[in-house]
Amino acid sequence: MKEIHGSKLIDLYDYESFYNQATNVKKKEIRNQFINQAIIINADQGISFQIKNIPVTLPKREPINISTIPKYRKFQTIIGNLSVMICKDLLTNYSVIDKWMKLYKIQTILIPSFTPLVDPFRHKLGEIIRTSGNENLCFIFSNVGGYGGSGIFTYGTRKEYEPRKGNICYPEENIYKFSKDQKDENKWNFNAKLVERNP
Repeated sequence: MKEIHGSKLIDLYDYESFYNQATNVKKKEIRNQFINQAIIINADQGISFQIKNIPVTLPKREPINISTIPKYRKFQTIIGNLSVMICKDLLTNYSVIDKWMKLYKIQTILIPSFTPLVDPFRHKLGEIIRTSGNENLCFIFSNVGGYGGSGIFTYGTRKEYEPRKGNICYPEENIYKFSKDQKDENKWNFNAKLVERNP
């Protein structure tokens, strides 16, 4: 286990080398019509989205098996306890996610996705955060395929980040800043800051 800026990182995987070893299939280069978008969680409790301008390749798609008893990891970070649910995990388990988060004391879930079907995620996240008793839960949705819909979803606040021409997001400048509410330690306030730059 490694510690980076106060956050504990359990494992770090190099997906490309793993994929090349596991498949022996040549990847087909495609036109760079997708973007790579990463979620950055800084040690000063800031969250931002960063676009990686590197070519994207798409391996052959295979059906995704959904485990009937999925296992998730809980990460202790400077912004609190968080977990990661990949794409379909959220959609298939959304009806019990809030109860599961409360049971394991997880405040934030990161959801990376690579699907053009963004509306189901927005609908399900909206349903969860509007439920009474879920005021302290936070969901960070990052559509790494560039189809839109990325943002931070909490009770009463929905901040979206959409990459547009003329907007550049730098990792050292946070779009969203977490800060504790002075009156209630269990509620999060979000101060949005979108970095506008002219090329």
